[in-house]
Parts: sequence; structure tokens; C-alpha cells
Amino acid sequence: MTRQLPSIIYYRAISILLIAIGHCLNLAHLFPDSLPRQLFSNFIVGATTLFVFISGYLFHHVFYSKFKFVDFLKGRLARIAIPYLVLAIPSIFVLHTFNQFGTAEITRFGSILATGNLYWIYWYIPFICLTFCLAPLHVRFISLAMRVQLLIVVCLIAVSMLGHRPIDNLSPWHSAIYFAPVYLVGIFVSQHRQRLLRLMEGREFYLLAIALGMVGVQTAAGQMKNSHKAFLEYQGFDLMFLNKLLFALALFFLLERFGKAPSALTKLIASTSFAIFFIHPILIKVLIRTNSFPITGQSWIDLALASGFIVTVAILLAVIVKAIFGHRSRYLLGY
Repeated sequence: MTRQLPSIIYYRAISILLIAIGHCLNLAHLFPDSLPRQLFSNFIVGATTLFVFISGYLFHHVFYSKFKFVDFLKGRLARIAIPYLVLAIPSIFVLHTFNQFGTAEITRFGSILATGNLYWIYWYIPFICLTFCLAPLHVRFISLAMRVQLLIVVCLIAVSMLGHRPIDNLSPWHSAIYFAPVYLVGIFVSQHRQRLLRLMEGREFYLLAIALGMVGVQTAAGQMKNSHKAFLEYQGFDLMFLNKLLFALALFFLLERFGKAPSALTKLIASTSFAIFFIHPILIKVLIRTNSFPITGQSWIDLALASGFIVTVAILLAVIVKAIFGHRSRYLLGY
């Protein structure tokens, strides 16, 4: 069994917390209407990149040594696609109106399911499932010389920065192209982990400073949060991509050096990260529809209250479902 590194436990926990907090910004009325809020928004938003990075890392760290495409695909889809279908199909009927189930309505239903056009984050599932289907290409990438790998990654980074994210995140193929270098960087870091750790030792905070500097550069350039457009339309370079890729790397190397013996709470957040992922946008939708926020009118306090409440409730629901259904709960919430 592959050893679970403490840094990965921390990484998964921090990633899901940042994702949840980023999705609570509007709920707390913390809008980017001042420089501090703009800097914070550009720092916190886009944390899905961290999920993609660690997914690539784990592909090499966990699955590569015993890789069998069919087994890999079945395992990944069972952990991610089945909970998605369990939650998405009823949600479609709640969030969308269907008059008659003719060809047009069935096509519409299939389109919603295939793009994740439901909650803020569900677009990630069709995209990551598509990425898993490309696993043979990732195995081929691992077999290449290091310099060739770097050349491929650099070229793909340029493509991503020119292509930006898809409009409303609703094109899995566009997302697969955009995040491809992030996934490959995760693979690369796992494959060359020891060499990179020696290279980065004592330089982790320099990399973090560069990453935070990119937040400032993006803000100064007037780019707020994620950038979305048609793939072939030119709108300059997507600075958020570099912002989050650099932060993903800085966070990894910092945790590799300083992440020791994670607490029970950290382990719980990490182990329930998929469940938090699936549940938190549903809870946000409920809070929006019930006008539960803002509570205090102080955006920073409301952000802490909203994200703390949502993460706590998501974890509790995950633990309860697991207590009731045992190991089958992974097919309901990914936990």
C-alpha cells in the first residue's frame, strides 16, 4: 500500500478549505471593490488548481507503479463519477424545469449532466473524468526524458494562458486543455520529488513570495478572479493561471519541509475533502435561497461564519452518511 505523505494530507485539507472559502465570497458580500479585497479575491479564488495539481501528483505517486488503465478508470470513476451522478441527477430536476421529456429535453438533460451546469464547482467532475480517460498519455509523459517533459509543460502553459478558462467553466475539453499543464506538473513533481526537494530546500519562501507577487501583478493588471472566454478568442494572457500554479508549487514545497504529523482535525478534513467538495455548493445554494447571509454586515466576519458553517456541516453530513452506509458511502459522497 502506498504511504500517505503528511504533506499530501495537509495539501488536501488546505485545498478544499480554500475552494470552499472562495465560493463563499459573494455569499458574505465580500466583493472586490477595494485594493485589499481585490488582492484577497485574487489570492483565494481559483484554488481548484490545487486539486488538479494534487490529482496529477497522486496519479504518479499512487497509481503509476501498478497502472492498468481499465482498473484505474473504474476506480476513479467509482469514487468521483458515481457520487456526482447520485447528487447531480436529482439536482437537475430541482434546479431546472422540464415540460415534456422529448428529444430536445433529453438532450438538454444530457448536456447539463455532461458539463456540470448545476452548482459552482460541479463542472470539475466531467473535466477530471475526461482527464482520467487520458491516463495512457500521462503514462507516456512519465516515460519521457526530463528536458522533454519540461518543454511540453512550458508549451502547454503558454496555451493555457492564451486560452483562459472556458465560458462559465462549461466545456470539459477546454478545461482539460487549460489544466493539462497543472496535472502534468503534479506528475512531474512526484516523479522527480527527491531531486526537486533538494533543489528547493531553503528556497520555499522565495517561491511563495514570487507566487504572492503574481497576485499583485494580476491585480495591478486589472484582472479580477478567474478569466473566462472562448478558447480561440484572444484576450491577452491569463495571469490567474500563473498565480495559482506558482502557489500550488510553493504550498507543496512548504508542506514537504514543514508539514509534520497532521492533527486529527486535519486528517478528517483531508479524508472528507471529496464530500466537502460535493456538499458545499448545495449548502451555499440553500443559504442563498433562504437569505441567511450576510448575518453581521461585516464581510470578513460573514465570510468566516459562512465558510466555517458550510465546511462543518459538510463534514458532519459526510460522517453521518458513512456511519449509516459504511464503505458504500463512497458511492454517495466520495467518502
